[in-house]
Amino acid sequence: MDRLKTVLESYGYYQSLVTVKIEGLGLNSGGLADALNALPKGRDAMVAVSFELGPRTMCARLPSTARFPYPPRAHSLSNPGFLPWPPTCWPPVRAC
Repeated sequence: MDRLKTVLESYGYYQSLVTVKIEGLGLNSGGLADALNALPKGRDAMVAVSFELGPRTMCARLPSTARFPYPPRAHSLSNPGFLPWPPTCWPPVRAC
């Protein structure tokens, strides 16, 4: 599931949810092992993977005429809102 979540995040879906069910039971379900052991020999288990994507975060392109305050703010423990210079991906833009 971690790899599926990583793929979704690489496309900007940082608030996504991945759900995997085997024979209708979640991966953390207590009866999953018993349900798999009870399957008739030669029958494959039914696996369902579902995704809730949530909002997509995208980076906006900055025009070459954009002006930013200079000098950039220095990073310090008292200034946790430090932005890297130049800001290439700020502010985040959400797709509709």
